[in-house]
Amino acid sequence: DMSSDTEAIMKEKINSSQKFSLHIDESTDTSGHAQLLAYIRYIDGDVIATNFFFRKELPERATGEEVFRVTNEYVHHLSELKWKDCVSVCTDGAASMTGRVKGFVAKVRKVNPNMRCDHSLIHGEAIVAKSLPFSLKVVLDEVVKVVNLIKLRPLNSRLFSVLCQEMESEHTTPLLHTERRLSRRKVLMRIFELNEKVRAFFTVEGQEYADLFADDEWVCKLTYLCRDYVFNRISRVLSRHNIRSVGLPPNKLSSFLRPVKDSLGLRTQGVYSIPCECGKVYIGQTGRSVYMMLKEHQRHIRLKHPDRSAVVEQSIDLGHRIQLQNTSILATETRYGSHLSKSWKPLTCSLKKPPGHDGRSTRPRKSMTDSHSNTPA
Repeated sequence: DMSSDTEAIMKEKINSSQKFSLHIDESTDTSGHAQLLAYIRYIDGDVIATNFFFRKELPERATGEEVFRVTNEYVHHLSELKWKDCVSVCTDGAASMTGRVKGFVAKVRKVNPNMRCDHSLIHGEAIVAKSLPFSLKVVLDEVVKVVNLIKLRPLNSRLFSVLCQEMESEHTTPLLHTERRLSRRKVLMRIFELNEKVRAFFTVEGQEYADLFADDEWVCKLTYLCRDYVFNRISRVLSRHNIRSVGLPPNKLSSFLRPVKDSLGLRTQGVYSIPCECGKVYIGQTGRSVYMMLKEHQRHIRLKHPDRSAVVEQSIDLGHRIQLQNTSILATETRYGSHLSKSWKPLTCSLKKPPGHDGRSTRPRKSMTDSHSNTPA
């Protein structure tokens, strides 16, 4: 069937990968049974793929030994993976996972001492949240109670959904709060967006929580909490550059942000200048990313395609070294005539032209939006 085919395809890809990593999490479902979830990351061709690995119910106690036994059985049953090829394991901070003697990580490290153990970012966020000031911690706890009161009672959940639909709200239900699986920021943001709807619902139901949403000071603290969790957005940006920001002090976080911001300067459209070792500067315009244009110039120079642009022609025909690494942005507008000084006069290019060349290139250009002119520095 379809599930067997999917498992077979994943097995083939995982077995062809030389290295892999696991993300293990144990939690309890609504029926009170302990469920073990695992995700696997592996090399699939020239990309790193992440897939759901397995879900197994822990029949007895959720200890580190039991977690390792279930995981080990599935690893050997499904594939030919070896623990020595596991480069890292990501878990939460539970003792059954990170215990030094009987924890899951300790069991894996007995068979692979070089394995790296990482702490889940979502669980790390929960730890950071525990250090909130008391006044903000009270607001967070009250938001959790409000969400649980609506979500955990089916009648309240249905009535609240109908109320939101009648008020033409974008959202019809708050997000359920959990300790590990869901970010507190999302819960707070959803309650903040449904502020008026939640207040109206509790007013109709005669609940005491209606007074909270009528208290301006309480709402201000809720707003501050939502703003305080914006660091998650920063974390997502930094994660693209393999930078972890959970728990970093402000000064260290700022030192990371500066080089990231500077490196993104060429990822914009507009006017740019490329210096040459001969002293000339080429002014170019693009409606796309300047970074992508430089990649194209570099590729055309490597493949020796002088007809692609004046920059490539200068590099190949005259053997000059184009300093692409020193490219700078002059303007982020598509029209750049006003940014060029009237005192600048274009120089006649000293390239070797074929006989009968009238100074105008009839060679096809890849994009009409990209133009280059030769001006003195």
